[in-house]
Amino acid sequence: MKKIKILEKALNDLIYISSCNDENIFPKILKIFNNAISSNRSSIWIKDERHLKCLSVYPNIEQLQNLQVPFNDPSPCLKKLQSHKPFLLNLENDFEMLCEEFKKYIDRKTTKTILITPIIVNSKIIGIVANSSTKKTDEWNDYEVNFAMVAATILSLHIQTQRVEQISQKLQEMKSLLDNSKTIIFHWSNDEGWPVISVTENIAMFGYSAEDFLNNKITYSSIIYKDDLETVSKEVAYYLEHNIDRFVQVYRIQTANGDIRWIEDTTVVQRDKENKAIGFLGIIHDITEKREIENRLKENEAKFKAMVESSLAGVFVYRDTYLYINSAFEEITGYSENQLKKMMPESVLEKKLQKSFHEIGQKRIQGKLLAPSAYQDIPIIRKDGQKRIIRLSASTILYEGNYAGAGTVVDVTDIVREKKQRMMLSQTLKQTDDIVYITKIDGSIIYVNESTIKNYGYTKEELLGSSPQIFASGKYDKSFFKKLWEIILSGKNYNAVLTNRTKDGKLLYEEKNITPILNENNEIESFVSTGTNITKRVELEKKLKKMAIIDNLTQVYNRHKLNEIIQAEIEMVKRYEENSAIVMIDIDHFKYVNDTYGHDIGDVVLKFLCQTILHSIRKVDTFGRWGGEEFILILSHLDISQALIKAESIRKTIENSLIDGKYKITISMGVTKFKNEDTMTQLLKRVDDLLYEAKETGRNKVVAKV
Repeated sequence: MKKIKILEKALNDLIYISSCNDENIFPKILKIFNNAISSNRSSIWIKDERHLKCLSVYPNIEQLQNLQVPFNDPSPCLKKLQSHKPFLLNLENDFEMLCEEFKKYIDRKTTKTILITPIIVNSKIIGIVANSSTKKTDEWNDYEVNFAMVAATILSLHIQTQRVEQISQKLQEMKSLLDNSKTIIFHWSNDEGWPVISVTENIAMFGYSAEDFLNNKITYSSIIYKDDLETVSKEVAYYLEHNIDRFVQVYRIQTANGDIRWIEDTTVVQRDKENKAIGFLGIIHDITEKREIENRLKENEAKFKAMVESSLAGVFVYRDTYLYINSAFEEITGYSENQLKKMMPESVLEKKLQKSFHEIGQKRIQGKLLAPSAYQDIPIIRKDGQKRIIRLSASTILYEGNYAGAGTVVDVTDIVREKKQRMMLSQTLKQTDDIVYITKIDGSIIYVNESTIKNYGYTKEELLGSSPQIFASGKYDKSFFKKLWEIILSGKNYNAVLTNRTKDGKLLYEEKNITPILNENNEIESFVSTGTNITKRVELEKKLKKMAIIDNLTQVYNRHKLNEIIQAEIEMVKRYEENSAIVMIDIDHFKYVNDTYGHDIGDVVLKFLCQTILHSIRKVDTFGRWGGEEFILILSHLDISQALIKAESIRKTIENSLIDGKYKITISMGVTKFKNEDTMTQLLKRVDDLLYEAKETGRNKVVAKV
């Protein structure tokens, strides 16, 4: 009796909980199950298409949640469900008959039997309740089994209620979606004026309210534009007469504020058991904007046909094949009009492009793609196999009452080729080490490459708009630039090595070429200046030239240069009968200096001697190293007596000088004049003999003789 009361209370609790709107209801139901029939584990399993899925377990065991058991499993335990009655599984006998997935659910240590109760809705099993217990089969009583069956019935009622609420919610969501969409749905009866039975709230987009129709203030026929009402009525009568229960009409309606809108009305006929039309369901779309586009397309059609006949661009219209082509299109493709009218539009393209262009073309001829496309350059294959590049612009038009694709093409093969060449040239100019810039005819710079910027040190912004005078070194006068301009303005190239100056003031030697650029009228419109920075080469040449005439140690003329000057001086004396003298100088006991103090001090002595003599002579005089410790001095425009005075002065200066504060030297000198009849050999022999005499007669002296 006590057990019955427990079960009665549990049923009352189940009924109460099932009536509550509680998201966590299933664990609570299982807890009541568990306590009422002394289970150690209770669970609810709900069926989907192929499985029983564990929806909830009490006590909660996370790893068992969402466990799935195949519902069509042929095991005997699931076959017992077909009776729609509760049954017991004795694990001692039935465990091996269970499917592998259900075995994972069972705790063999604490479970001896499981009470399986089907959940039935509309005579179909939608799930089960499984109650595990430590009780043996004979320890279960009928009250517990009946309780489980009644409890499962309460659970099935709760699930049915939930499903009804879900369906209702979905229907409400669909209604809300429709009310907020641009698709208006009417339901009107087949009575005079077509009274409205129902209409979606979004009728407000036309300025009406649903209540106006439902209260019969407005009928459906009253909003149809007066000029279209008769035609619409006749069409509906025709469809009804011929038992056509679904049809589409396009007509105008008048909004609440008097505006006229075009609509597309897809109507479904509602009939009674006697097949009499009693009402209509109309799905309405506002197509005003689409209609306006179509009207504009119609207006353009006539203009298009007149215009394209005289166009230099290729023009075509197509559906599955070409419908129209002008003569320019024939010329571009190489096909005749008759040939093209049998061809698919994409067949003139390269094969790899044909599929994508076919898909786009189909959208145009179906009216699914109305917007024109931006032009694009694509390759075509002419009839003669030649590949050409065309610039294509495509659009959708109404042609002879239906949608069609249309396009214009221009052969841009040469333009594309020239563009590529210009790009290649531009890249070459950017990457070349040559200095390249372009000026207008007035001399203002309009282009500079990276090498110009790098070599001269200016920024691009500093150079653009300025004149090449920005590179001027100051080494050329106005007459130089006047001559340069005369050459290039005459259309000739200018070639020269120019000495320019960089932004930081350094000299830059540029091997320059300036070329005039002519326009189509053979007029000069700009100049291209190209050049190579040869600064290092020029500096090297200068260095080599200096090394050829300058003694490396003393930095005075060497013997080679002295020979040139002596020969020139001999010729000058002969021609102009001028006075000039030559002095040969030798350092006394120089070997002693080297042996005693070393060659480093010997070099110091040689340099000191040269600098002292250079500071003692005039600019017109020439001084150089003849070899070893011997030197030559040419005194231009002096007679022998003047030369002797100059030589004696130099000797004394050397004698009285202290080198590095501790070394003293003397020199011996021979002096003679240039004679008209002298050869270089005679002159050098005479002065050498005089030097020898000075050294032999005591050194530190000057010996002079005409």
